[in-house]
Amino acid sequence: MKRVSVDIGGTFTDCFLVWNERKFGGKALTTHHNLAVGFQEALGNAFVQAGVPADMSLADLDSIRYATTLGTNALIERGGPRVGLLVTAGFEATVPLSRGRGYGDGMSDSVQRDLPNATRPQPLVPMALIAGVRERVDGFGAIVIPLDVDDLRAQLRLLVDQGAQAFVVALTNSVVNAEHERLVEEIILDEYPSHMLGALPVTLSHRVSGRKSEYARTNSAIINAYLHAVMYHGLAAMEQRLRDASYTRPMMLVHNSGGMAQLNSTSALQTIHSGPVAGISAAEQLAAESGIDKLVCADMGGTSFDISLVVGGDVKFYDFNPVIDRWLCTTPMIHLLSLGAGGGSIARVDAIFHTIEVGPESAGSEPGPACFNQGGTMPTVTDSDLVLGYLDPLNYAAGTIALNLRRARRAIEDEIVERLGMSAARPPEGAHTAVEGAGIPVVAARPPEGAGIPLSVTDAALAIKAKVDANMAIGIGRELRAKGYEPADFTLLAYGGNGPLHACGIADAIGMKRIFVPPFSAVFSALGAGNLDQIHIHEHSKIFWLYDPTYKEVMSDFDELNALIESLETGGREDMLRQGLPAERVQHRLELDMRYGNQLAQTSVVAGLSRFTSARDVLSVIGRFAQDYQRRFGPGSAQPQAGVVITAVRVVSFADSERIDFSALRAGSVACAGPAQPAAHRRCHFGAAPGGVETPVFTFESLVPGQRIAGPAVVVSRVTTILIEPQWHFVLCQEGAAWMTRAH
Repeated sequence: MKRVSVDIGGTFTDCFLVWNERKFGGKALTTHHNLAVGFQEALGNAFVQAGVPADMSLADLDSIRYATTLGTNALIERGGPRVGLLVTAGFEATVPLSRGRGYGDGMSDSVQRDLPNATRPQPLVPMALIAGVRERVDGFGAIVIPLDVDDLRAQLRLLVDQGAQAFVVALTNSVVNAEHERLVEEIILDEYPSHMLGALPVTLSHRVSGRKSEYARTNSAIINAYLHAVMYHGLAAMEQRLRDASYTRPMMLVHNSGGMAQLNSTSALQTIHSGPVAGISAAEQLAAESGIDKLVCADMGGTSFDISLVVGGDVKFYDFNPVIDRWLCTTPMIHLLSLGAGGGSIARVDAIFHTIEVGPESAGSEPGPACFNQGGTMPTVTDSDLVLGYLDPLNYAAGTIALNLRRARRAIEDEIVERLGMSAARPPEGAHTAVEGAGIPVVAARPPEGAGIPLSVTDAALAIKAKVDANMAIGIGRELRAKGYEPADFTLLAYGGNGPLHACGIADAIGMKRIFVPPFSAVFSALGAGNLDQIHIHEHSKIFWLYDPTYKEVMSDFDELNALIESLETGGREDMLRQGLPAERVQHRLELDMRYGNQLAQTSVVAGLSRFTSARDVLSVIGRFAQDYQRRFGPGSAQPQAGVVITAVRVVSFADSERIDFSALRAGSVACAGPAQPAAHRRCHFGAAPGGVETPVFTFESLVPGQRIAGPAVVVSRVTTILIEPQWHFVLCQEGAAWMTRAH
C-alpha cells in the first residue's frame, strides 16, 4: 500500500503517508492563500521520514485522499458569487426571516441569551435576488397550481439583471414531488445554455437534501451553490497540480458523512468539516478493532476543539439539522460539536468579572501565537503551555518552528497580568480573582485594598490552561449528558496536535479516569481520511408507523417502504458505478431515523436488514431501537406504547477499501517492560504545584511497548507532546498508542 491522506486545519496541515506498510506523519503550517503549498510541504516532510526521494513521481501512489477547509474559508470570507434564489410565490421572506431562533444559530450560548443585541447574520442571498415563482405543490405531492412558465422566464431575467451569477431553486414540497424544480432547471438551461458564455450553474434543493423542512433545505442549497465555484476552481487547480506531478488517478475528497468520493461525485456542502469527521471515522474503526466500547473523541488542534461520541453497536450519531456557519441546514453529517479552544485560541481579560477568557478567537497560522515569531502579539494557549514548561522551544513540530519564550511571556504579561492588575485593583466584595476562579491558589497574599493584585506570568499561564481545560470539559459533559450518558463511563480519545497535551487537565475537570492516545495522534484525522470507504448517502423524509398505538397494529404492508429503499439503493449504486467501481463491490446499509410517537428524541439505527418481509423484521428493528434508547436514557425509558415511527429512510452505499489494522491495540495485549529512562529534566508548573517541579522529559521514539511512567512527566515526539500530570500514569502500547489512567 502506498497511500497519502491530508487534513487541512485552520493552523496546521496534517499528512499521513503509508509507504510499503510503513507509516509516517507530517505537519506544516496551513497556507491559507494557497492550500497546495502547505499540502506539498507536509507531504515532503512525510517523504523525508520515509526516505523517499523528493523528486519521486506521485504516480507510484495508490491514492490521495483530501480533507479540505476551502468551503469553510469561503464562508468566513464571504467569497462566493451572487446567488439568485427562486422560491414558490409567497415564500420570498422565508430565508431572510429564518426562524424564531435564527439570530442565535452558530453563536455561543452567551450571545444567544443576549436578546437586546440579537442580530441576524448578513444573508448570503439579499432580498433583491429572491424571486417568487407562480406554482404550488401540496404536502402529498399533488400539483395545485401548475408552473407559470412565462412568469418564470421574466423572473429569471430580473435576477440576471440584478447580478445573479448562479441559481438556486427551492420550491415548496419539492422533496415530495420534484417535477416543478426539474422543469425550472430545463427552462433556465433553455434561457442560458451551457455551451454559451452566459451559462449559469443551477442547484435544485431536492438534489441537495431529500428531507423536509423548507428553510433548512433552502439554506443547504444556497450554501452549496455559494461554495460551488470557489471549491471547483480551487480543487480543480489542486488536481491539476497532481496531474503535473504525474499522478493520474482521481483525487478522493473526504465527505462530512463519513466517507469519500471523487471530485465529480462530491457537492461543496459535503466537504464542510470533513477533516474532523475523518478523525471520528478512524475512532469508530479503532473502537471496533481494539475493543474499547465508549469513546469521547477529543480533537484539539490549533484552532478548534472538536467533540464527538463513538459507542459500540449499531448506533449512528448524525446531525439531522447541522448549523453551518450561521445557517441551519439539513444534510446527513456525522455529529460534531466544535468549540473555539485550540492551541491558537486567544486569551483575554474580562474587565467586568475580573476573569480570564479563552477563545473562540484564534491566532490561526497567520500570524499564529506570539511564540511563533510571526508577528502575533496576543497570548494564546500555546504561549501558556510554553511558559509552563510543557513545550520544548527547540523541538516543536519536529524542530521546524522555533518557539520564542520571551515573546510568549511578554504577550501574557502585557495582555493578562497588567490588565488584571488594573481591572482588579478594587475587586467587588466577594469576587474572586481570575486565578482563584480557575481553581488555582494565589501564591502571594492579597494586597491592601486598591493596591492591585501581584499576579505572576506563571500564575496567569496556569489560569489560561485551567480555563481552556474547563471549557473543553464543559463541552464534553454537555454532549454526553444530552445523549443520556455519564462521563465516568467513557474513555477520552485524545488526538490532534494539542489533544494529548491537555487530556489530563480535561479529564480531571470532568471526572474521567481513562485516556487513550491513538497511534499517530497528531495526524489522526489525516490517518482517518486514509481509512475511509467510498460512500454515497441517499435519504428521504417519510413517515412510516412500525407500531400504530391507535389500532395497536404492527406494520404489515411493506410495499411502499421497500420501494423507497429500492429507489435509494438505485441512486447509490449509480453513483458508485459512475466512479468506475464494479457492481459486485457495491454494498448497501439501511439506516432508519426513529422516534417514539411524537417525541422529539430521534435517533438513527442501523436496521440490520435490507428489506422488510414479515412482522419478525419489524420487531427486530423495534428491538434495536429500544436497546439503543435505553442505553442512552436508562432502563425502562423505552415507550413503545406511544408508537414507533420511522421519520426518514437512509441508504448508505459503499465499497470497502484496504484499511490500517488496529487489532494489536486490544486492552491487556502489552506485557510490562523495564523502566523508561528520561532524556532530560525541566521545570514544569501545575495547578497543584504552581511554583514548579523538576519534571522528567522522555523521548517518545526511545520508549518501548509496556514501559510505564508516573506523572508528572512529559513525553515528546516529533509532532506532539504528551503531558502526564500528577496522579496520572502512562503506559505505551503497540503501534505507538498509549493509555493514561488516573490513580484512585
